[in-house]
Amino acid sequence: MCSRSRSALAAMAISLAVALAGVADDWMYRPERTEKSFEFGRLRINSSIDARENQHHPEFVVEVKNGRKIIGLFPNVHFESLHPSPDHEYFLGLSNSGIPGTAFVLFDARGHLIWETKHNHEQFSYCRMSVSLTREWVAVEGQKVEFLIADAGYLQDVTVVHCSGSRISLSAAVQGAPTSEVNSLSKINHVH
Repeated sequence: MCSRSRSALAAMAISLAVALAGVADDWMYRPERTEKSFEFGRLRINSSIDARENQHHPEFVVEVKNGRKIIGLFPNVHFESLHPSPDHEYFLGLSNSGIPGTAFVLFDARGHLIWETKHNHEQFSYCRMSVSLTREWVAVEGQKVEFLIADAGYLQDVTVVHCSGSRISLSAAVQGAPTSEVNSLSKINHVH
């Protein structure tokens, strides 16, 4: 290979690296612990981000408390919006963020994790997506979550407004996902 070809190849490699660096996401959290709290009677749900030790990969935790007692603790889970069922028996957290990767988390008032699904670009239909941070799949503004409760009292499905404006079923949204990531609501007989 002649020196001109090597120089041209090196220049192309540098240009490609610079271009890819330009589309990559960059983030850094402030070195602090932040917390959002939601209260429903005696139930308190806290979603925290602790970046005091690691600003690039902070600790994410969702904590469910009944009075002072912790009844649910979900590490590496985060949501941007929380939606309770009308009777405050079920809670759905939604996220359009790739960090830490939670697409949605569903839990009950007793602190039981029913279903958590991480973002997977092969599984969801995204309206916008970046390398790491943006995973827009649900509407943020005007989100109207519907909890479909069977006559027997257990949760059959949950529907949300997709970022395109259409209503989608969570069960249908994750069809085709690896079975390790999916707990179909139709298989869950909720224990009261």
